[in-house]
Amino acid sequence: MKKIFFAFFVLAVIFVSCSKDSGSNAASDESISISSLSSSIVSYVDSYYPDASISSAVAVSNSKAATIVTLSTSEQLAFDDFGAYLGDGTNLHSGSDLSGQHRGRGGKGGHGGRGMDSIGKACDGQGSSRHVVVSIDSLPAAIQSYIATNYPSLSARHAEIDTTCQYGAVYKVMLAAVGSEPLKLAFNKESLYLFKSQRIRLADMPQAVKDAIASYDSSSRIRGEQISLADGTVQYTAYVNVSGVKKRLVFGADGSLVCQ
Repeated sequence: MKKIFFAFFVLAVIFVSCSKDSGSNAASDESISISSLSSSIVSYVDSYYPDASISSAVAVSNSKAATIVTLSTSEQLAFDDFGAYLGDGTNLHSGSDLSGQHRGRGGKGGHGGRGMDSIGKACDGQGSSRHVVVSIDSLPAAIQSYIATNYPSLSARHAEIDTTCQYGAVYKVMLAAVGSEPLKLAFNKESLYLFKSQRIRLADMPQAVKDAIASYDSSSRIRGEQISLADGTVQYTAYVNVSGVKKRLVFGADGSLVCQ
């Protein structure tokens, strides 16, 4: 009887010990301030996601990533200890690397990023509100129906009301599938489809558009969006710095300025 009791006692001790070990290895994300992000992370977002701003950031452990930032578009970007871009951060949060080979919390120090105020509006650098985040479920039924009918394989990841120089205030909905470049759809206040857009590198834009952009900003790192209007017309958006002020310019395929 004593032997049986002792065996149960040993098993209980082992169970508790294992539980404590598991708890000590538990990993969780740690919220960090946007102003603490390294300059390489901020620069990457500015260069490759000019249409978005950083809304929050976390340091992660037990992961291949060290820092994950969430953009105003709801996209998550992962970076290593040196601020190098790793890819989509959705599946790289704390604990994703069960081998525990990466246990650091990085991404601190350097310049600050662009912030979001407390009610979910992105500022354009001038302090004025341009984007208002809305929930996917609150989108008009006509918009939800259009997406379901025309893009059944894509998922809506983010929605907002944005001000465009072509149409004024519009609904913008970001769609994406795993491993694919996000696609944005725009609708007017009557829920009519206006255009779709995707991010594009300066090198992939028509020469006439590149020349037109260079007259405003000669930076070779400029990215923008290719816009396909409902009538088939193609336009290009570029985010440029003019006398230290970031502006969004829209060009026709022939390089002509449509609006700003």
